[in-house]
Amino acid sequence: MRTYWPRISAIALTLVTLFTVGCGGGSTQKRLPVYPVKGTLTLDSKPLGNVELQLQSLSSQPDSLKPPAYGTVGADGTFVLSTYGKGDGAPEGDYEVALTADAMNPVGLPSFAPFQVSIKKDTGIIAIDLKSTKTRRQGAGMPLVE
Repeated sequence: MRTYWPRISAIALTLVTLFTVGCGGGSTQKRLPVYPVKGTLTLDSKPLGNVELQLQSLSSQPDSLKPPAYGTVGADGTFVLSTYGKGDGAPEGDYEVALTADAMNPVGLPSFAPFQVSIKKDTGIIAIDLKSTKTRRQGAGMPLVE
């Protein structure tokens, strides 16, 4: 007599996996309106490129959690911000600037004084000019430049 249990088990496991993956639902977080923003990143008035720029919301109210806006900074210091999709922009609000190493062009991250930017509906273009400091800042496991 042939046993079908191995086949039945495999089919059941496949169905359970498909059902579980298919029941993930969607994100319950509401997408905030975003506004196109591009700009330049400089350090002591010189273009700072080949880094990843991230704007982290300064809002401390739990009901207004904003996703970070981010952008890859080119060698010439230019960037375009994204939040939900490539180049879509950033939500209105106040943000602190953070940097991480660009995975394609890893470089040492500079030490810089905290810098904040404000994004509004009509911002469009921003200039971020960071100022060097001797204070060491953590940055994605890459060596820091002083």
